[in-house]
Order: sequence, then structure tokens, then C-alpha cells
Amino acid sequence: MTCGGGGTRTRVEKIALFIDAENLHLSAKALGFDLDYRKVLEKFRSRRDCLARHLLHSK
Repeated sequence: MTCGGGGTRTRVEKIALFIDAENLHLSAKALGFDLDYRKVLEKFRSRRDCLARHLLHSK
């Protein structure tokens, strides 16, 4: 994405975060980690360059 006017263009990087909760949970469990998913999402929620934040899970 580019921004700017008057002949000045600045590149702005944006990210979208999609977390596969089931695989993350199984990986963390296998490695002996205890994850707080709310804290993980909150960490990215405060970033201005993050367009979307989604925690995906199966039913």
C-alpha cells in the first residue's frame, strides 16, 4: 500500500494475522507451553499496522 500526495509516496506495510488455534494448542501442548490466547491477540491488537486479527478454530 502506498500513501502520500504531491508527488511524495511512502510505502506502508500492513499485516493480517490468522491464528490456527487447534494447531497452535496442540503444538504448545507437545512442547510443554501454556499459552494465553487472549494475550497473544491483545499483543497484535495494539499494532497499528495490523489490518485483521482472527483466531480460527474448528467446531
